[in-house]
Amino acid sequence: MGKTTSNIIEIVNTGTNVIIDAKEKTTSNIIEIVKIVVKKGMHITLKNASSKTTTNLIEIAKIGGKNITIDLTEI
Repeated sequence: MGKTTSNIIEIVNTGTNVIIDAKEKTTSNIIEIVKIVVKKGMHITLKNASSKTTTNLIEIAKIGGKNITIDLTEI
């Protein structure tokens, strides 16, 4: 079972880069996490990003900027 959004935010607040699964989080949860990542100057990788709409990914990318990698590969 994946970590809760609160758990991930706690981890990011320690100064650690994270990788999260887009399938396991709502877009609003991802945005919440990404905002903290940007504020802390950390990096986040969003796996399984193809599960989100292009509109959602653009919204996330605008917030994350250089602090996010959006993985669109499908394995």
